[in-house]
Formats: sequence, C-alpha cells, structure tokens
Amino acid sequence: FRILWLMEALGVDYDIKHYERDKKTRLAPAEYKAISPLGTAPVITDGDVTLSETNAIMDYILDTYDTDHVLRPEGGTPERASYLFWFHAAQGSMMPLLLFRAVFGMIMTRTPLILKPIIGKVLGKAEQGFVTPRMGAILDKAENDLGAGPWFAGDRLTAADIVMSY
Repeated sequence: FRILWLMEALGVDYDIKHYERDKKTRLAPAEYKAISPLGTAPVITDGDVTLSETNAIMDYILDTYDTDHVLRPEGGTPERASYLFWFHAAQGSMMPLLLFRAVFGMIMTRTPLILKPIIGKVLGKAEQGFVTPRMGAILDKAENDLGAGPWFAGDRLTAADIVMSY
C-alpha cells in the first residue's frame, strides 16, 4: 500500500497485477518468483526495470517521477536529515522489531502446551529486554519529532511519512 500511496501522491499511472500465494505455505508462485526471485512483495516493473524492496522501489520512483522534489526534500535543505532518518528508520529499525514480535507470536501459537510456560518466559525476556525498549525509544523520537511539526520531515508530506505508515 505504501507504493500505491506514493504513486497516487505523485499522480503516476500504474497497473496492479495480483499473484496468489500458496494457501498452505504462503510462498509465492513460480510466475511471481520469475520477477522477484526471493518471492517477496512488493515488486515493480517499469520498462526494463524490475525492482523489489519497498525503500528501493520508493527511491526509484522518486528518482524517476519526483523531479520537482515534491515528496523528497532536496539535499542541503534543513528537512533532508529528518527525511533520511525516518525514511530509513521505518525499514532499518522499526520493521525488525515488528518482525520479532510477529515471530514470537507465531512461536507461541505453535509451541506445544507443555512447553508454553518455558518458551513464554524466554520470549517474554527477549521482548522486555530488547524489543520493547527499542520500540519505545523509536516511538518517543517519533512523538518528539511530530510534536515539532505535522510531518516527519517538516511542514509537508514526504515519502518518509508514507514509508512510516505500517
């Protein structure tokens, strides 16, 4: 959805192609892996360019279609550093923590009942000692930065705001 939001914000025409994942394994079908070998989403094709990974796609779209720097502050502007931080914090700091939480939840639902108390304690310690404090620090910074202005990189919407929307 973040890629779609970016495309809409820039007024770029696009088509969506849907691929059905295997209902049991949730793995991508062969035709999708032909364009995205890791089987990950999203992926775009634009002429001869095929690209996956959200932030890589966003950078490509911005390089190609945001020539007026509508959604990405120009280098040397005061907003650029905040933009770069939040644009990369979304995938580099927040996403791994959210992934840990999701994996911990999956482990707990698949753990045999007899082992749940032990596994729950181990995962609880990891959550309390690692995930929660780091997520708290990121959210505190977000509150602070958004307290200074309506958007992550100043007074206008940027791709950093779009990528931060999970």
